[in-house]
Amino acid sequence: TRKESSAASDVYKRQAIKVVDKSTNKPIEAIVNLKAISETKTAFEGVGMCDERGIFQLKLGANSDIELTVSFPEYLPIHKTFDFISGDEKNKKKVHKKYKLTKLVVGEYIQLKRIFFEEGEHKLLAQSYEQLNTMVTLMNNHPKMKIEIAGHTDNSGSSKYNQQLSQKRAEAVKKYLVKKDIKKSRIKPKGYGGQKPLISGNDAASKKQNRRVEFKVLKL
Repeated sequence: TRKESSAASDVYKRQAIKVVDKSTNKPIEAIVNLKAISETKTAFEGVGMCDERGIFQLKLGANSDIELTVSFPEYLPIHKTFDFISGDEKNKKKVHKKYKLTKLVVGEYIQLKRIFFEEGEHKLLAQSYEQLNTMVTLMNNHPKMKIEIAGHTDNSGSSKYNQQLSQKRAEAVKKYLVKKDIKKSRIKPKGYGGQKPLISGNDAASKKQNRRVEFKVLKL
């Protein structure tokens, strides 16, 4: 019916995303790679571009596993995986949102906020893979790009131990990228221990912010 058709159209509108520059909030005509898998089969796979307003209509079907990559030259791409269930408000909100891309600048550090290790260890946790796959996409999009991976700890423990731990963590990130066919020569791991805290303080919240992994563009 006309009413049902209108409702379906509204659902599709609510499945749009908008892509903007993180610093300027200006729209970006970004490239969107989308894969939707339903009942273990790929229901849809394709590439599209946002319009001049930075908007892209996803038009997803029900009960799909979604893999989404948003990219644009000289920007850090965003890679997301999630379940989409038509009629589920929680999942709709995950899809209908604004994505802010960070522009790459040679010599500047960008924090990788979703890199996780076991406490006091250098083994990567599985929750890190989505963020690391974003780095793989980035380096594949920029084949001449070289980066430094910077590991940081908080100020707990000895400075020697922290430096060694941060170095091993940076090397673990490099190892993952190399396994994804990124050349070793393009990645320089560097551990800084607790030498470069983001904020001062010995409370738990401050320590958590200072434990991090960043990357710096050495060459584009």
